[in-house]
Amino acid sequence: MSGVQAAKPEVRLSARELAEYYCAQGDLMAARASIRRALEGAAAHRRLQAEQEEGYLKEVPLSVTLERPEYMLTVEGRADGIVPLAAQVHEIKTTYLPLEELDWEHYPAYHAQLWIYGFIYALDKGLSGVSLRLTYYQMQNGKTRDFITQASFEELCTRFNAMVEDYARISDETVRHGQRRDVSLAELQFPFPKYRPSQLDMAQQVYMAVKNKKTLYVQAPTGTGKTAATLFPALKALGTGLCRRVFYFTAKEQTAEAAVRALELMRRGGLRLKSICITAKDKACLMEKRECDPEKCPYCRDYEIKQHEYLPQILAEDAFSPARVRELGEKYGLETLPESGALYQIQFSIMRDEVTLMLDTTGAGLHKRGYRAVGVAAPLRETLAAAMVLLSRYRGRDPFCDPFCGSGT
Repeated sequence: MSGVQAAKPEVRLSARELAEYYCAQGDLMAARASIRRALEGAAAHRRLQAEQEEGYLKEVPLSVTLERPEYMLTVEGRADGIVPLAAQVHEIKTTYLPLEELDWEHYPAYHAQLWIYGFIYALDKGLSGVSLRLTYYQMQNGKTRDFITQASFEELCTRFNAMVEDYARISDETVRHGQRRDVSLAELQFPFPKYRPSQLDMAQQVYMAVKNKKTLYVQAPTGTGKTAATLFPALKALGTGLCRRVFYFTAKEQTAEAAVRALELMRRGGLRLKSICITAKDKACLMEKRECDPEKCPYCRDYEIKQHEYLPQILAEDAFSPARVRELGEKYGLETLPESGALYQIQFSIMRDEVTLMLDTTGAGLHKRGYRAVGVAAPLRETLAAAMVLLSRYRGRDPFCDPFCGSGT
């Protein structure tokens, strides 16, 4: 009896990503890029491409697929230009630095990207070697400076393979984790002995919404079990390939903690899944005051180098809570998500020109602290009840009877 061998999964990677990972260097800096600069850079590229000699091919797509033991790796990109008659691959980079300060090695990722394109082009055309040309365009004065080198196919192949093997430190583990994750998701059971009333129906609706790529709005009372009814079907959909990632957004830390607890329950049931809690920049910063300047923040200094060195070890873990991220950040000297200090919930309301600021000093409601051991579905939502009272034009002058009271409404 013969069987059909399952196709290997594919990992797609841009030439730029591969080059930047291999040549990781530098500090973590506050983002200073702008849409205006990006548009100016694109215009400069088009201007230089239009000035090239006859026969110059611009924006040439290049790709190569390699077979790894457990997956197929596709490296792809778009070379700025190729001169077929000269077997030359051309890359254009814009800069605001004086051209005399630049050399071939100034930005290692730039020429690494060019070497990748050179390898793919030489492999595709069966060439014994190519000419690699890197052009810097100075954005303030419009001048250019070229760097040209010749590379044999053996040299191109050696450099390209070195980059791929370096990247495989994380891609190999990523693919293996994906396979373990999908197997665990296929076997995953609901993390509680049974569904609560309406919880199964909600879980089914969530799954179908993911499957059909629809938006689902749910209004359900406290105690329904919305967290598990949302996460569980979404993760089952992830395991069948209906989605690639699951994002769970919350307005409060307390709600986020509920999602983390639900994931932990599923992990006890065999789930293999990588998860991370993401928070705001100011809260994520380990320093007392956030200043993304390597001169002031040791975690920003040499960030790219440290990330390249330690990322394979970090990816060996699955659950990245704020506390665990902090531990890893302190261990490896990387920027982290802190979890320190007392937590107080602040609420506010705005009514016309009056703002009310409230400090929650008591925490969660009594029903969430064991006061009411058994909860039931509320017969009426508080917001709906309030709307009905408003629509009835009740002004508080007559007796009012609430026939739905008894469940906390």
